[in-house]
Amino acid sequence: MSHILTEGLSRKTFNIIDDYNREGLAINVYLSVPNAMVIRSLKQVIVWQGDPTQNPYVAWFNRTARQELLNLHMFESVEQAQNLATYCLCIYNSFIKSWR
Repeated sequence: MSHILTEGLSRKTFNIIDDYNREGLAINVYLSVPNAMVIRSLKQVIVWQGDPTQNPYVAWFNRTARQELLNLHMFESVEQAQNLATYCLCIYNSFIKSWR
């Protein structure tokens, strides 16, 4: 997904969700998302969680992330966006775990 920072720069998010339990595994914020960043993100998730699978819930997760994170905040930096994305991911995962 992409969004614009307050300074006019485009920011991209790369979201990873576990297909089995709908748990959000990562929201990584970058100015651009080259292949090396995608590979690094996936390798980190594999280290933390095991091999991620293709996800039918990704459209719902991305919509939720856009509505609850990107559309509600004006970010001044990638670091600020990443910090809030990490916090929102924890909140999302708590909700999913309580919902199951």
